[in-house]
Amino acid sequence: MFFTTASLYGLWLGLHGEGGVRRWIWAFYVGMAFATLTKGPVGFVVPIIAAALYFTWTRRWREYWQKGVPLAGMLLFILLAAPWYAAMFLLHGDAYATGASRPRDRRNGRTWSAAHPTQTAPRTQA
Repeated sequence: MFFTTASLYGLWLGLHGEGGVRRWIWAFYVGMAFATLTKGPVGFVVPIIAAALYFTWTRRWREYWQKGVPLAGMLLFILLAAPWYAAMFLLHGDAYATGASRPRDRRNGRTWSAAHPTQTAPRTQA
């Protein structure tokens, strides 16, 4: 939650600040990268959707393309977030992606479903 909030705050300061304050736009991309590393894909989906809704509502897309350095920012995001995911795919292969789509309750090792959070898989003996 911290990195997502920091990301959106950086976007706000970067677009609405003057002079040196504009460099805060980089916090938008860095915050998204760290949020992605800590929360997974939701770390960039939430800020992107929030920013897109804001730009659509206020009709400020042009300002973002001028001040927001979106291409360089996305490159920075990829440079920060991608190495971890690349390392995990190299280390674990397809099992990493499969495991990432199946959350686990760390206390007892059971899988759970957001649709049915009270139902869990039977406990297996290790």
